[in-house]
Amino acid sequence: MRPRTLVLAGMLVLAAICAILFWPSGREERRAIEARPRDGARPDNAEKIRLSLLSFMEHSPRDAVAGSIIVIVPDPSDFEAFLDSASRAGVDLRRPVPELGIALVQAPQKADRERLLDCMPARSLLDYDFSTFCPDLAELSLPGDLVSWGEIPGSAIGVPDDVNWGKGVRLALLDTRVGPHYVLAASSIVQYGGAGLSAGAGWHGTAMASVICGRDASVTGVSPSVQLMAFPVLGADGSGDVYSLAANIVDAINAGAA
Repeated sequence: MRPRTLVLAGMLVLAAICAILFWPSGREERRAIEARPRDGARPDNAEKIRLSLLSFMEHSPRDAVAGSIIVIVPDPSDFEAFLDSASRAGVDLRRPVPELGIALVQAPQKADRERLLDCMPARSLLDYDFSTFCPDLAELSLPGDLVSWGEIPGSAIGVPDDVNWGKGVRLALLDTRVGPHYVLAASSIVQYGGAGLSAGAGWHGTAMASVICGRDASVTGVSPSVQLMAFPVLGADGSGDVYSLAANIVDAINAGAA
């Protein structure tokens, strides 16, 4: 056999031996190195999530209520545990609604927000509490042939001309407070809640009540004999927030509103 052929054969045998001896251990070593960053990243991810939630609470949109955060906990047992933990930690809870699994938290300072995060269950969400406003009354130039509400016959909107229409029905009105008015003097109206809202009655709630259950010769409501359940969710200036609206809808249902 030629020397050149012997050298080539020897090199092939040597390469095969090296592959058998070193390739498996080298492959396992690379796998172990790849696994380390994944295992070590878990605490960093948890911290990133915490920082992200803190940033979410600190940078609320312009139309959100400053310092107010809505905590959403879908699981009832988790929600009860959250309320207990938050109460013991001194978190400023406002009007929890177990039926919806939501609670309003006042957290204007960083320390307040950190206490809140320490109490939150793993399966929970955060959201902003947005402001709501009663629409402004537009200035209209009314044509001469436009009749007032009191002159529109009930039949035009499918309502019978019957003063007893609506008797036995309880209807919720979520608006400003309903103020005293001669059109509503004979109406059945029950006022609920409204704590924390600016004092006084707004024009909008009173106007809507007259449209619904007014019982005066000048203005007859759509349903004069209905029992109106007035839930103030807007202050006298027409401002409120979405959390109060949601909470009052639940209150109205619990109170027997149709």
